[in-house]
Amino acid sequence: GGLVRCSSVASLFGPPISPPLKMRVAELAVGTSHAALIAVGGRLFDCHGSQPQRWVVQEKALGKRFCAVACGAEHSLAVALPSSEHGCLSQISGEVFAWGV
Repeated sequence: GGLVRCSSVASLFGPPISPPLKMRVAELAVGTSHAALIAVGGRLFDCHGSQPQRWVVQEKALGKRFCAVACGAEHSLAVALPSSEHGCLSQISGEVFAWGV
């Protein structure tokens, strides 16, 4: 496993830090002041705050299993699998979730 490290826009020349994540991450997307991630197993989390070391990690769409996530400047998108599917590549239907501005 790897380590997620990031820097704050407020301190571009500061050393990267590790946000407080206590899960294995399958996919990560980063926006301007937020990130979205999919944990191993398909749970979706939104991370936001003024600085990465103070991010609030919050689970989204409980009971859904996600396979893809992307972030824009101030919004996020994620693809949820139907309960019978096992991966995005075999996907022929599903749900797209969007949040932010």
